Amino acid sequence: MIDASTGNQVTVPNYEPVLEFIFELVRRLEFGNALSRLTSFYGCDTIQEARQFACKYPGKPIFELESNRYEVRDMAYLALAATPIHCWENARRYWSGMMSANPKRECVMELPITIGKQVATV
Repeated sequence: MIDASTGNQVTVPNYEPVLEFIFELVRRLEFGNALSRLTSFYGCDTIQEARQFACKYPGKPIFELESNRYEVRDMAYLALAATPIHCWENARRYWSGMMSANPKRECVMELPITIGKQVATV
């Protein structure tokens, strides 16, 4: 990544493992019946949502997916927050099913899933 103010190359640490750890901890402590992100598959509710999500992968197929259970969550909350407390609050919003002002909806699906027919192409 390039620092816009200096033009120098900077290394950005990968925060995703810590973010997932915090989200899983909140799930276990406060939302124990919710599907874990760590043992689930992800999809979209509609073809339009799938197209928006996958727009950087043109030409890729979209398939129907079947699962015995799924939960709709807002990926907009899956971002590093200013403080750990803000991250904790974002995790609580995510697991409660709250949608942000500009939601990025995802379906967290219980495994196993069944892949059905191709329904569109991105």
